[in-house]
Amino acid sequence: MLKHNICYGKTLPHATTTTMPDSCNDTDGGLKYYVKGTVSGYYLGKPFSHTDFCTGDLLTEYYCLTYYGSRHYNCAYAGKKCVDGAFRII
Repeated sequence: MLKHNICYGKTLPHATTTTMPDSCNDTDGGLKYYVKGTVSGYYLGKPFSHTDFCTGDLLTEYYCLTYYGSRHYNCAYAGKKCVDGAFRII
């Protein structure tokens, strides 16, 4: 029965919860600084999603480990610019 958007009634006798296993997928295939990518998956049952991005010429590159990690690179040191989450040659 539904009352005030709250469901009342019996609970299932053997109800269980399902936790998603840890997983990680990287759309650019890892530490690929010239390609913008997104890591997504689950860690400790909770979903995550992070996309490579630029802050000025500082690139934040996400990649998969057990769940995910990130590295920061100053593109100017390599003679490059950071544009839309990836290295670009100047």
